[in-house]
Amino acid sequence: MQQKWWLILAGIIGIGLAVVLFPRPDTGEAIPEADLSNADPLNFQEPGQERPSAAPPSRDKIVKRREMRPHDMKGRLPLAVSASRRQADPEAILAGRASGPWTIIRRQLILAKTDDGKQIADRIAPLVTDLRTIRRDPMALNWDEVVAQQRSLADEVRANEEWMADETTRKSVERLDTLFAEIEAIPGE
Repeated sequence: MQQKWWLILAGIIGIGLAVVLFPRPDTGEAIPEADLSNADPLNFQEPGQERPSAAPPSRDKIVKRREMRPHDMKGRLPLAVSASRRQADPEAILAGRASGPWTIIRRQLILAKTDDGKQIADRIAPLVTDLRTIRRDPMALNWDEVVAQQRSLADEVRANEEWMADETTRKSVERLDTLFAEIEAIPGE
């Protein structure tokens, strides 16, 4: 018990000596007063210098800056505009929605630990990669070939009763059937 008091006393003396012995930093001058009229935080000057006018830019300069941009961009980069237009294609949206069920089916087939399941799962992996590529750029791959590949793999999964007995796989295949119906409803398909 006595030893704890000595440790506490030594700590208090150490803190007191640190406060007394450490020198205060010398900045050379007093801290300048804050200029509340300065609207630009990067616009500062040394004491004794004249501060430039903080007046906002004239309306003419603002209008000229706006006129330099094309009106269809609305402040966005041209690459961002084209990428968002590509990703709004129905094929891109459906490819993004189809990659989820295929990933789940692949996982369930791998968990089944059968040779047939592993072979189908190995064929599903590049399909998911193709769907993700189409999601980013619908013109990168032939959409009709990817849909045909999806239908073929879905039929193979649907044909195996053991895999369809798994509720997760069955729901994913049903979700794909819904997506295939939506694909058929796309104009021009």
